Amino acid sequence: VVSTGTISIMDNIVIGESYGRVKVMKDRLGNKIRSAGPSTPVFIAGLTDKAVSGDIVQVVPDERTARLRAITIKNLRQAQTKERGVGEIISAISSGQLKTLKLVLKADTNGSLEALKHSIAEIKHDDVGVKIILSSIGDINESDVMMAAASGAIVMGFQVKVNNNVMAVAERENVEIIHYSIIYKLLDDIKKILNGLLEPEF
Repeated sequence: VVSTGTISIMDNIVIGESYGRVKVMKDRLGNKIRSAGPSTPVFIAGLTDKAVSGDIVQVVPDERTARLRAITIKNLRQAQTKERGVGEIISAISSGQLKTLKLVLKADTNGSLEALKHSIAEIKHDDVGVKIILSSIGDINESDVMMAAASGAIVMGFQVKVNNNVMAVAERENVEIIHYSIIYKLLDDIKKILNGLLEPEF
């Protein structure tokens, strides 16, 4: 629903982490229209990714502005998710409510995965253990996120990707996904989580 201003065909738009250009616009009856003013409900097509319900539509001057704004929103959301998820885990560890840090571990190759599993097994803490509940090679997928959600785990990926749909599921399920390209950084973050020292990265 248009709140203020006017949205027109070929406008560059941003909707949360998605952006694009209005290529098709229809009214509530399904008729094609070229512009719509305040309080008008419309259907639009032309986004690069699936929009999330509740996101606000913004019209911007050009495609570059739309892309950069979408990237900014995505980075902010990831930072906020990381702050919320890790913060809750650290708080539970500090208060003695959490005795096991659970991980879903994904890596790009078998060699990387085995090296990570071996190194994580050597991490010791007086009060909290570390348990890998799932480990495999390949990009992070929805099954990994749902497994983490069911067991209260963090998803850690080494040299792997995650698409926007999976990120949306992770946000909905309040699951932490953290990406790494350096093994020692992943191991160091685990130690910091155990000791309550990890700071969110913005």
